[in-house]
Amino acid sequence: MKPLLKREYERSKTLARELEATGGLSSAFIALERAHILGQRYLIPHRVF
Repeated sequence: MKPLLKREYERSKTLARELEATGGLSSAFIALERAHILGQRYLIPHRVF
């Protein structure tokens, strides 16, 4: 995974966790969708949430 893509992927996962912890479930789901899309070409990171 290219560095910029990996950084954005990780940022989306982190944001999703933070939003989930504060009750922002709809926003957390959107962040997870973004991570899913960014990581879908890379099997291992794509599966590790």
